[in-house]
Amino acid sequence: MIIDTHSHVGIDYYGGEMPVEEYQKVAQQIGVDVGFLMPPPWPCIRENDQVNAQLLWEHDNYVINHYFKLQSNNQKKAISVNPYRKINDYYFSIVENASSIDRPLFFVPLIHGVLDTAEYLEELLRNPKIIAVKIHGFGSGFFAEDIRSDLIELMRYYQVPLIIHTSVYNYNVGYGKDTKYFRNKCHPLNWAKFLIGNQLKGVLNHGAALNEETIELVNKHDNLMIGIGPDADLNNDYYKMDISKQQLRKGYLPLLKKNVDPNKLLFDVDYKWNIDPDSNQLDVNQLSRLMSIWNDDEFSLITCQNARSFYPRMENNATFKQYVKKKY
Repeated sequence: MIIDTHSHVGIDYYGGEMPVEEYQKVAQQIGVDVGFLMPPPWPCIRENDQVNAQLLWEHDNYVINHYFKLQSNNQKKAISVNPYRKINDYYFSIVENASSIDRPLFFVPLIHGVLDTAEYLEELLRNPKIIAVKIHGFGSGFFAEDIRSDLIELMRYYQVPLIIHTSVYNYNVGYGKDTKYFRNKCHPLNWAKFLIGNQLKGVLNHGAALNEETIELVNKHDNLMIGIGPDADLNNDYYKMDISKQQLRKGYLPLLKKNVDPNKLLFDVDYKWNIDPDSNQLDVNQLSRLMSIWNDDEFSLITCQNARSFYPRMENNATFKQYVKKKY
């Protein structure tokens, strides 16, 4: 069984359309049996024949001071509460309808650590069909230190795992300084310390940027995991890794193999960011690369067993149980 623990569905303000039908085709090509689907970082929805971004943000001298919806006519509308409710409701239904005992799909809602109400977050966390929630601080405009204490208390009580975007960026190249500053606010070490300090379960995506200190913490703490994808992109872009270009020449996956306990790794496709840098097409060869690095037992842990242990609500889901009974 191959479990993709992190991919996207919807429309992204920067990344375009990510239809569930295309994900199904890509999953089939890759060999994915079970998928976790969540909104993209800057989610949009069609409203009255317009494609409207549900949450963007601005800052003044590196202090985020304006959250807003952006309509297709570039009109900004301030938003102050539960910015992703409509997106989550809409795509929960789409993913539910696409799920089947032939390929179970689980919707992972996007949450906001500043603007969500405690009532809305608890509504999500109480739903047994919600096996995890997604945090994308850079897309949403908040960071570990910003998350309200009442929301943290709910996360601790329900112990639903958080799937967390992590990032770093080299200041010497690429984007403008402010973009790099906020990308680096999502450093995996910040999120690892947040999870440990608040006794929460969480997955640090994008290989935790191969940051040594973060990996040491993950290897020691039962409640922390690392998501692998998208490995082809990360292997090709040292600006996104917290190591030198020379170190990355050893290979992103070989470095994960060397430094991370295989019991702490989770396979994820990260559709539609799974781009092959050589062909600029969607990459469908992840599993063959993993098989070339890890032995059969480790491969099974990374692609299946670790997820089944870390996400107990998936294991107890009726559709998932039917799938297991039918296939195995």
